[in-house]
Amino acid sequence: MAGGQSGLPLDFSFIRGDDLEKIPGEARRREFLDSTIISFSGWRRVFAADGGEESRTDKINAVSALFAGVAAAAFARWLAERSTRRPAVAVATDTRPTGPAIAACVLRALLAGNIRVRYLSVAPTPEALAYAASRAEVDGLVYITASHNPLGHNGLKFSAGDGGVISADQAEQVKKLCLETFGSPQSLGRLAREMAAVGREALSGVLASTPQDKQASLAAYREAVDRVVAGGAEPGDPARVMSRLKEGISGRPLGVVAELNGSARTCSIDERYLLDLGVRVCVLGGEPGRVEHAILPEGEALLPACRALERQAGRDSSFELGYVPDNDGDRGNVVIVTRDGTARPLEAQEVFALAVAAELSFTVARGLVKYGPDGLPDPPLAVVVNGPTSGRVERLAGCFGARVFRAEVGEANVIGLACRKRGEGCLVPIVGEGSNGGNITHPGRVRDPLNTVLGFIRLLRLEGVLDIFRERLAQVAAEKLPGPGAGLEELAGALPRYSSTGGYEKRSLVQIGTADHGALKTRYEEFFRRRWSELGPVLGRRLGVADYRFVNYEGLREIPGPGGRSAGGRGGFKVLLLDRSGREAGFLWMRGSRTEPVFRVMADVAANPAEERYLLEIHRNILREADNQGS
Repeated sequence: MAGGQSGLPLDFSFIRGDDLEKIPGEARRREFLDSTIISFSGWRRVFAADGGEESRTDKINAVSALFAGVAAAAFARWLAERSTRRPAVAVATDTRPTGPAIAACVLRALLAGNIRVRYLSVAPTPEALAYAASRAEVDGLVYITASHNPLGHNGLKFSAGDGGVISADQAEQVKKLCLETFGSPQSLGRLAREMAAVGREALSGVLASTPQDKQASLAAYREAVDRVVAGGAEPGDPARVMSRLKEGISGRPLGVVAELNGSARTCSIDERYLLDLGVRVCVLGGEPGRVEHAILPEGEALLPACRALERQAGRDSSFELGYVPDNDGDRGNVVIVTRDGTARPLEAQEVFALAVAAELSFTVARGLVKYGPDGLPDPPLAVVVNGPTSGRVERLAGCFGARVFRAEVGEANVIGLACRKRGEGCLVPIVGEGSNGGNITHPGRVRDPLNTVLGFIRLLRLEGVLDIFRERLAQVAAEKLPGPGAGLEELAGALPRYSSTGGYEKRSLVQIGTADHGALKTRYEEFFRRRWSELGPVLGRRLGVADYRFVNYEGLREIPGPGGRSAGGRGGFKVLLLDRSGREAGFLWMRGSRTEPVFRVMADVAANPAEERYLLEIHRNILREADNQGS
């Protein structure tokens, strides 16, 4: 590849075969769109020119190049319609091989549209978002990533420069503009000619400022993480919190394994930030783009971190945890040392639950809420989560007098609902999606595994926080409460016992033939009601279940009752299982894919894994019956 600074190609040698200006026909464009996911959580597909999901080629084909340009131009047009000035857009990538090629197309389309551009090269999503939010002259961000998908995939995310991704409604507006251009051969031809006319000099001019823009990006991210570690404290307070945290680490050393797997976090602040706190750090997979195992930080992909943590802990007992991010670094998972010296991954729901307990403990320890005689906090304390987050979060939040509010799956949805609740006077220190272990710690607006790790470090080493954790969890602790010097294994063991279906297990997917998801859910409700006379007594004996309730999630709304959904019924659906006091004992959840004939399903129950497996099989069977009835 003919490359400029940061590997960005200055010519079109990254396009395999076709000429950029040879506009694909309608059938080819339709085929391309049919194999592309365009949703508010990100646009993605296999961009590798050879079509391989795990491909390491850096080449893309002409239709992919055009689509990237069209998407960038549509986003720029959307920004311009909202602005009274000539927009400026930042562009960044993760470490996938096709990132530079797509970035070249995005930059050409933006420059052709007279957009001011800042190119950061490789940066994790939270860093790029922090940069865009910190710069008054930057109106938006195009981030090139396919997140946790395999290496041959790639895609785009968009931000309006507020520190988070655009909302579902905004994403739909950008999508409409994109499809209008992509569906018009005349518009495509014009854009292709404009992209081709952007010279090497224009691209070189953008690249010339990349080093200073990248330094500004790192600085903005460090400041953003400081604010999160300090709990959104006012200016001046972060330094005091950081000083106290450093004292705690100095008095009782702590070590962390960062298994970065060649991700965008290899080009960010992680190692330096932790070292500056006084944390002992062991970095693995620190070479950008050298991806050694699956990008999705689940299952076997966490084993290298476990083995590395065991080795480090064997040499230095201060090493207690490790983390593994995905390729764009906005989510990850945590591994911990157990009592016998081996290491194990925390489950995604476990990571989120522990993060919630840590943040609520820190909030109370800081004195941000006062408790009245009724035990309720002032101001009202709340946590916002997605539909499939384990019911364990309600048990934990209840220990702090906090309420839990739920939205549809999607980062933008939980952030949007959290903003609404803050506007209603609630203090919301943490939001997130327990189903993938991704927490968003206030005042952050994006998932960030570094913030998760720092929240755990603060729980372990910031004076007073663990005391609140122990005091508040006394009423629900699954085991003997951890002592004052407890590690993460003891703290995780104190969480209420719940068993949940993993979001990426094979058994969490059910193939379906019904295209109308709303109709399928209606039939599911009918089948469930019919089977309740048989199921109810069994669930009562096994789990203390006495009743059930249907709930739907659409956007920011939680809609109770059967049939409570809009046309198409594309949101999440849940059957709440209630005990004799009306408290939730577990739930069954499902949500259909918008692009594939499959439903993602899960069961969650305050019991052992055998009961979760039992509930999930019931759930899958009823869904299949409902699907067969309509197929």
